[in-house]
Parts: sequence; C-alpha cells; structure tokens
Amino acid sequence: MDIEKVKKIKSSRPFSLLDIPIFAVLAIVVITFMIISFNAKKEGEIVRVWVENKFYADYDLNINGHYDISNADDKLLLVLVIEDRVVHVEDSTCPDHLCEISNIQFAPEQIICLPNNVIITIIGQSDFDIIVG
Repeated sequence: MDIEKVKKIKSSRPFSLLDIPIFAVLAIVVITFMIISFNAKKEGEIVRVWVENKFYADYDLNINGHYDISNADDKLLLVLVIEDRVVHVEDSTCPDHLCEISNIQFAPEQIICLPNNVIITIIGQSDFDIIVG
C-alpha cells in the first residue's frame, strides 16, 4: 500500500462538526417516540387465554375470580386470577414459575408461560397493531 494513501486515510475524519447536531436531533426524536409509545396504555376489557396455540377462553376483566386453565388432556396448568382489573397467575405447574411474577392490567400486555404453552393477553382499545404468525 502506498504511504500517501495511508496518510490520507489517517487524516480523514469520519464525522464532521455538522454531524453532531444531526445525531442529537435524531436521538431526541427517538427518545420522545419511546416515551410516548411506552406511556400509551389503554384500559382493557377482556382477558383472552390461549393454550397450546388454540383459543381457550375469554374472561371479563371487570369480574373478579379464579379460573383453572387446563390443557386438552384436562391437566391443570395454572390458575388465572382477576382482582380489581389486575390479572396474575397462581399455582402454575411449570418448573420455573416465572409467569407468577407478572401482573398485567392494560391492553396489549401479556403473561406467557412457555413450559405450559399458555398465553394470557388483555384485549382492549390500543394504539398498537401486533401481527403474530
């Protein structure tokens, strides 16, 4: 390689002073969008449960109760609890019990129990469209 080319590459600058304000504006726009999107929670109406990728049941978020969620073989997987428009899981039969940690109350929040293949979603008016498939 020619020594002149090496000196030219070393002396070149990847960014100019004009790039700093552009990056700052982009950072502000991204942070603003993130704050707005994370605070766009909407009240839910229905708790929808899927077991083994099949629709299981819908429950009214306004009605408190404990609901047993079972698979096709009638094996109890977990207990879904709705109290004061907040949803959580109790007595899961999965080995790690991570699904018991979360509470959800707004659309489109979810609790997912991977070992039991259960998805619990709050359905309501939301600004987000999610396509899964």
